[in-house]
Amino acid sequence: MKNLSIFDQKDTALPFHSVPIEQNENNIVKFLLLDNGKIFLYDNNHLYLYKDHKLECWYETHFKIDQIFSDEGAMKNLSIFDQKDTALPFHSVPIEQNENNNVKFLLLDNGKIFLYDNNHLYHYKDHKLECWYETHFKIDQIFSDELLNVFYIISDQHIRSISYENDTKCYDTDLWALQENIDVEPDDEIITAALSPDKEHLILLTKSCLVITLSINFTLISQQDVLSTSERGEKESVNVGWGKVETQFHGSAKNAAQSSAAAEHVDTGPPSLVWCHDSQLFAINYFNPEINSRMIKVFKVYGGECSLQYTSKPIAGLESLLLWRPHVMTHLVSTQRLPNKYVLIFIEKNTETKDVFELKNVDKVKGLQWNSDGTILAVLTEDRQVLMYTNSNWHWYLKQDLRFTSPLQLEWSSASQCSILHNSILHTYKWRWVVDAAQGVVSVIDGAEVLVTDFSQSFIPPPMCLERVQSPVTGQSVNRVLRFADSGDLLVVTAGGSVHRLNPQSETLTIMTTNSESRKMNVWNEESLVCVDNRGNLCAVDMKGQVENLFTPPSRIVSVDVKSSTELILQLENLDVLLYSRKFPTSPEPNTNALEANSQKSPMFAEPNTTALESNPSSHEVVFRLPELCTHLSYGAGHYLSLSANHKLYDNGELAASDVSSFVVHRDWLLLTTLTHRLVLYRLVPGRQIEDGHGLSRRLERGGTLVTVTPSCQVVLQMPRGNLETVTPRGLILDLLSDLLTRKQYGEAFVQMRKHRIDLNLLVDFYPPDYSMLVEQVQDPAWLSCFIADLKPDDVTKLDACYAEYYTKVVQPPKSGCDTVHFAYSVIMLHHSTMVHASVTGVQYDRALDMRPTFLLIA
Repeated sequence: MKNLSIFDQKDTALPFHSVPIEQNENNIVKFLLLDNGKIFLYDNNHLYLYKDHKLECWYETHFKIDQIFSDEGAMKNLSIFDQKDTALPFHSVPIEQNENNNVKFLLLDNGKIFLYDNNHLYHYKDHKLECWYETHFKIDQIFSDELLNVFYIISDQHIRSISYENDTKCYDTDLWALQENIDVEPDDEIITAALSPDKEHLILLTKSCLVITLSINFTLISQQDVLSTSERGEKESVNVGWGKVETQFHGSAKNAAQSSAAAEHVDTGPPSLVWCHDSQLFAINYFNPEINSRMIKVFKVYGGECSLQYTSKPIAGLESLLLWRPHVMTHLVSTQRLPNKYVLIFIEKNTETKDVFELKNVDKVKGLQWNSDGTILAVLTEDRQVLMYTNSNWHWYLKQDLRFTSPLQLEWSSASQCSILHNSILHTYKWRWVVDAAQGVVSVIDGAEVLVTDFSQSFIPPPMCLERVQSPVTGQSVNRVLRFADSGDLLVVTAGGSVHRLNPQSETLTIMTTNSESRKMNVWNEESLVCVDNRGNLCAVDMKGQVENLFTPPSRIVSVDVKSSTELILQLENLDVLLYSRKFPTSPEPNTNALEANSQKSPMFAEPNTTALESNPSSHEVVFRLPELCTHLSYGAGHYLSLSANHKLYDNGELAASDVSSFVVHRDWLLLTTLTHRLVLYRLVPGRQIEDGHGLSRRLERGGTLVTVTPSCQVVLQMPRGNLETVTPRGLILDLLSDLLTRKQYGEAFVQMRKHRIDLNLLVDFYPPDYSMLVEQVQDPAWLSCFIADLKPDDVTKLDACYAEYYTKVVQPPKSGCDTVHFAYSVIMLHHSTMVHASVTGVQYDRALDMRPTFLLIA
């Protein structure tokens, strides 16, 4: 009998404008109200505190929560967008990097770089390496908590913390000791540890296989024996006596393979410990001596308790590596050595095997690293290789193969950036997904193969393809593939750095054979390539491998894109976009005898041979300045289009749209997909800026992105799960018909109009045709009958007509001083197999536009 009434209402205006918050369906801002009255807000990457009528960024993280478009790209290749090399002055501190003193590095979210060895923690600042902390015990692991400004140092017996106020002052504290807090043997020690992603729990694993769970204030939560078989997981299935696995039929081949794997290879190495990204589950991969095999156990930490969830069956051939895939799917990944192959094995959180795929030409894996959104898996091999794998349509693609000469360490700092410590050089790579497509032909890298599909000929979904092109160098993967637009030849860059040109006749021209650190190579024209050498100079390379130094830019070149056969678009580190122009001399026909598989060419990045190519007039100018670095640049009809990593599209440096996931320029059209799941078409008009919301739009399946557009105006789209779809937008096909009718290709235009159900009145209304050529090219009497029967007095290109929004009528007015025109028409007498031509002279122009021939048949 009571009603609910508002007793009081208080509105607090939160100053969102003071911090970079963009609240939309892809970045939903949430808030927290604490018991003490404090207000916190958080989005995908930031935690904000509202205090004293101000909103301040309290914490920033590189983990991205929203992954709607973390497309792994069945039709995309992984390309290096930018590369920076930082020389760390190891000589200034007593660092000896060897097998017993392996130097590791830490990359904090604020960009700071720390290195540590067995007894020292070093800080790299202002191009100097300083010893920041020194200890007498051995440092095994270091975890950072930037929110509290604390480093947690794990040794064999102790856990210490280093809290710091600034770069010069720090305090160390002995937080926890194994022997003092746990009843263990005197020789027991900590083997490995893992800090949860939310920094709330720390898991320790001792040599006696004891799992110790600590809270962030180092209060003991639980301790459990990994080797214990008496405890059953809470989520494990219960055996109701319906038979054992050993008695079930699996086939003689599988049984023999399992027993052989168990007998041949058993990894007795130390256990590994890994957290799930939700900070609730963690898994342990350990060797059980009682059964002489490795097993996996999954634990859950929740409500101040740690409980066993699942225990796996013995996994034959399993190795000690273990990693949890973040965000995308909840499963573990490890390596497994089988009798006939070496594979990566994927395991569900219930410890059941999900999938495997073979690691070809790999003897031993030393490390595994996922990027932050779980789309790229970096595999570090014993041969000092870094292999980048990605998955789509249940197929694993090898996209990149980086090779080094000494031991290395890799860490991901974001979904698209990783750092590799090699010798005393810290290599920082920024990656981007690119679609290598031209004229509807898409080339996809898969290890030592290039999967080529011409979508204008056939529509084949990945991982299948129309043609497979092998790497020109046996045993080396392909890292980059480009296409020559006119000839259709492929330009292939192998993992060893050699550059080759492959033609459709399977002939190979080796342009360069030397190893190069530059990956900003692009095809300029049929006779030249363009690249950036190790000194930052823009260089041109001919088909004989001769290098010419073009010019040195005022700032470091980030990307090189081709505008035309004589012009380049350069994006500089200072955000300037520079247009470089050069006139090439007319070159003779290429020598076909020069195509050979193993020709020795001049080195690419030796001292540039400035006299190798004829000096040609060149110029460069700054076209505009970008607000931020963009991963994709293109040009079309007077518009320089660039797309940034946060989905902002810029037109000539001005913001045009802020929710773009992909774009393609086709003829005079811009096609783009948005985060609101729409395909939008804009006609590019020189001098007219693109206006958001004024394009031709249609709905799209959630997460679809553009792959390519064929010459016949078929738009190929890829969905998040990897499947392909094709659509033919009405605007593109009408633009194609405009060109066909202007060139008087009536036969091809007639075929396209019937195929796409275009009103045949367009043949007459767009531009008055040459009827004799129309009849000659179409010829089929049935088609001509349909054409005549469909003719209507209405103009389909005029205002309010069906095609008025796509283009206006292209009938030019008569020249000045001319008032009359000649009106001509032709009549086809199908039953009499004759054609009648007639004309009316001296007709007023305005009247001629609306005239239609009228026929009267007299018996």
